[in-house]
Amino acid sequence: LDATCLLYSGNTLTHTVDYRNRSGPAESHAVQHSGDVMHPGGGTHTIHLDLQSLDVGITSCVFVISAWKDVKLSDIVSPGISFMDEEGDGEPLCTYDLDTHDKISQ
Repeated sequence: LDATCLLYSGNTLTHTVDYRNRSGPAESHAVQHSGDVMHPGGGTHTIHLDLQSLDVGITSCVFVISAWKDVKLSDIVSPGISFMDEEGDGEPLCTYDLDTHDKISQ
């Protein structure tokens, strides 16, 4: 499972931060990607977003998860995404569990 953050200014995609482009925008580095963090049985990607450092021209941050190469999202066991406040109590602000939704695009 790969995680990507797409940064938009209005309708224009200005930056893509993912496992290949692990930091952006260049001026602020407000978005940082961990790259692949592998452990037995799987791996994780973490994207840190510093809203205070984000350029005021960025109007949207879109978070995308995708499967790599020939793997389909339906092949991945227990895929999910959660958003957390790094300075908070450790509880997710929100979560999305793909196993509870249709993982197959039509």
